[in-house]
Amino acid sequence: MLPLEFVRVSRARSDALTLVIDETHGAPVEVSVAQSRHRSWTEAAAELAARENTVPDEIGVATADGTVRGKGREAVAEWLAEQGYDAAVWTGLPNNFAEAGRPPFSIPAALAHLRQLSAAGQTNAAAYFARAPEFVRTPLRAEVETENWMRAAIPRPR
Repeated sequence: MLPLEFVRVSRARSDALTLVIDETHGAPVEVSVAQSRHRSWTEAAAELAARENTVPDEIGVATADGTVRGKGREAVAEWLAEQGYDAAVWTGLPNNFAEAGRPPFSIPAALAHLRQLSAAGQTNAAAYFARAPEFVRTPLRAEVETENWMRAAIPRPR
């Protein structure tokens, strides 16, 4: 369980909101794990940074020998000790919602932000919310799923 919420404005997704670890606004959410094909955590972290188009400092790391850095490090380090893995790496991008003149994050402020997005931004936002695993339930996701623009932006299977 990690504190997650859709509090990061993604320029690459036309200002759609993306999911990040956020100790202030995040709700405890079950997360999943995938084993890396890399033999070292440094290789896995470098690949993750490249895939996420970010810098190594925004990649969280916890190792069995005590290296711990990044957002959510305490919860991940505790989980790592319980599971017996050698290391864990994850994307630790920060909440940037209040940047660029937006108010501090709140559910109403996030909904207002999403409602004012361009059509492309709303489509990107709806696709991102829809692709998140069903078990990733946050307060904002629950509200967004009731929005007409969200339901209209993603075609549903028949």
